Amino acid sequence: MKIVAEILMVINILFYAWSLFAKSKTKLFLLETISTAFFVAQYAFLYAWVGVVIAAVDLIRVAIFYFLEKKDAPQKAKVITVVISWLVALVLSIVTWAGWYCILPLLGLTVMYIFTIIPNLTMLKISIDFSIFCTILYLFFVGSIFNMILEIGLFITCVIGTIIDIVRDNKKKKASV
Repeated sequence: MKIVAEILMVINILFYAWSLFAKSKTKLFLLETISTAFFVAQYAFLYAWVGVVIAAVDLIRVAIFYFLEKKDAPQKAKVITVVISWLVALVLSIVTWAGWYCILPLLGLTVMYIFTIIPNLTMLKISIDFSIFCTILYLFFVGSIFNMILEIGLFITCVIGTIIDIVRDNKKKKASV
């Protein structure tokens, strides 16, 4: 089963890395929806149920955010989506608790959820950096070293994407002055 999880993780990483270079939240959320579906399956093959639960909740949230961004929905709808998603993730994390390390995925999602409702794409990507770091630690504690190594590659990709966004934002600011 671990080999299947590793294959799914590679597919997940490819879509997620692609999303990190998106220039719009709509494209980012579309690619993250695809990526997160593979993430759910990957955790299932690892029998990491906290990961399955939190990734499934995140899959629903990301899919909803894709449609909210595409339709330019009001901020209130985004806040409600984040609050409901976080509460569901919290309850399910408690139900599937397997040890102290189970707080890591929830911690990463909490930070990312907060920045999801902020319009700034660069800040969202910084929060994704933190969330990926929490996932790396979680994968270490569930014993998925191969997937942890892949996630480290994703983390590096995310940091590069964030730096590119920061440089691009600074160039825009200088050009508008």
